[in-house]
Amino acid sequence: MSTEQQAPMTFWGEFRSSLLIAAGLYYIDAIWLGQGGIAVLALLALVIFFIPATLLAWYRKNLFMRNLRAARTFLYLLMAAAILITVRIDLAGAREKGETIVAALHAYQAKTGQYPDELEQLVPAYLPAIPKARFSLSMNEYRYFVTKGKDSHTLSYIASPPFGFTYYTLEKGQWAVKD
Repeated sequence: MSTEQQAPMTFWGEFRSSLLIAAGLYYIDAIWLGQGGIAVLALLALVIFFIPATLLAWYRKNLFMRNLRAARTFLYLLMAAAILITVRIDLAGAREKGETIVAALHAYQAKTGQYPDELEQLVPAYLPAIPKARFSLSMNEYRYFVTKGKDSHTLSYIASPPFGFTYYTLEKGQWAVKD
């Protein structure tokens, strides 16, 4: 009969997996999807599970579990904040780049008397290249629509994948958001 000894739990050994999970969730939500949905779910999990579990370990005077759970709670709170800040910065950059494209569209219209049929007509005379709307890896392109017999010209980008988008109507001269 063999008796296998289980290695004792160490703080860093246990916490390392939480670091990897938090880094993976940050990458998926902030960089790949660019929406903040996982951050909101993480905040809910903090309120429903992590904070009560930390308080329970504190009450039971289990020093190891108290410290581990407190560290995990702080880590996931930090992860959620980092995701939301990253998404906010990304959206601000998309709006700023959108303003640059709008200025180029107006310059094109001032010179030719009409807006272009495609964004690519702005390159290279008005823009060196059409920029990506967002640095997230999905749904990061600007879209340009010409409708109603060329009476309406709209520049848009996805702000909250997959449905919410921000758009600028050139004739109205204003940004709007649609879900």
